[in-house]
Amino acid sequence: MPHKDPFISALLLAWLMDNMPTVYGTALAVLTAWLRITYGGGSGRRRLLESVLCGAITLAFISAFGWFGIPGEAAGFVGGMVGLIGVETIRGIAERWLNTKLPKE
Repeated sequence: MPHKDPFISALLLAWLMDNMPTVYGTALAVLTAWLRITYGGGSGRRRLLESVLCGAITLAFISAFGWFGIPGEAAGFVGGMVGLIGVETIRGIAERWLNTKLPKE
């Protein structure tokens, strides 16, 4: 029975400990977005989609930490902020930033 193999459990636990800031930041973004949409009276579909998208955005931000010299411990802050701000606001900010950086045709 593979589920009783202590090596697999130790391997998974070691991976989790190595990636704890990323897991924590992503989980915090998902939970915060879920609670924000629930508090606002959103539908179950919107809750699910917003939560998953906030988790994906958080993973994208966390993967760029090394490029900007940001410590991994900031993952919780980033996850919380992404979940609180939401996908639509982040998309609007990104669009405004890209409109100023990209040349107009």
